[in-house]
Parts: sequence; structure tokens; C-alpha cells
Amino acid sequence: MSDRDLLESFAARLGYPPHQTAKAAELLDLKARTVDRIRSGERPLTQTEKLAMSAILADLPAWDDSESAWATIEKLQAVKKLFAA
Repeated sequence: MSDRDLLESFAARLGYPPHQTAKAAELLDLKARTVDRIRSGERPLTQTEKLAMSAILADLPAWDDSESAWATIEKLQAVKKLFAA
């Protein structure tokens, strides 16, 4: 899957149609020009951006090393273990 397709898939999973991919990309703090470059194939998505897309879709809290952030992550890890069994 191309990075353009990944970005459009990310937007679609958030409920945005393809022509509003830039709206979804704002959640990644990407500027409109950057989105254009990704969509044209001029610039790839970075690993950090791909991880941020996963975190947003999984509704993970921003990393802050607080007890509440750890509690959320531990709950998600427990659910993952249940499904892996």
C-alpha cells in the first residue's frame, strides 16, 4: 500500500472522505503542503507519523508517563493478551 493510500485509509477510518484527507492529517500536525507532497509521492510518511496514526486510531493518550497513561496502556496490553490466547 502506498503512503498516499495509507493516509487516505487513515482519514477514512476517522470518517473523512478522500477529498478531506488534509483534515485528518491535521491530527498528525501535518501542514497542507506536506499532505500534498505525501499524496504526490514526493515525500514518504515517516515511521513516527505511521505510529501516531496507529495511536490516534487506538485512542491512546499522548505519552506523558503519568499513572493514568500507564493504566490505559496496561489495560490495552491485557486485552491484547486475551485475544492472542
